[in-house]
Amino acid sequence: MLLMVILLNTNTIKAAIFDAPKEVSVKITNVLESNENLTVHCKSGDNDLDVQVLKPNVVYEFNFKTNVWGSTLFFCGFSWSNEFHWFDIFKAKRDDCSKCTWSIFQAGPCLYGPKGICYQWNRQ
Repeated sequence: MLLMVILLNTNTIKAAIFDAPKEVSVKITNVLESNENLTVHCKSGDNDLDVQVLKPNVVYEFNFKTNVWGSTLFFCGFSWSNEFHWFDIFKAKRDDCSKCTWSIFQAGPCLYGPKGICYQWNRQ
């Protein structure tokens, strides 16, 4: 009986400390009002996804698994004309989506879904 209580407590503590990894799909669509190509360069601490050039209304998608610590972060640089901005496109503590669909406007990125919200660009 004591062994069972210890095992149950250990699993409860482990679940409270670590998040189970989950599959995430991030989709980024160029919806710039100026109808220009959008250059996107996304990275995490472990992955560099290289530069992508999106024509208007074109979607770029990438997939990954979150880490067990719940600290997964992907950030992207976005440029067009003489503009350059960056944004944390996925933050495990902020984003509770397994299919994160973003539209990139000149004013900033918008996440669509049940908790859809638009953000301002990150400040340096």
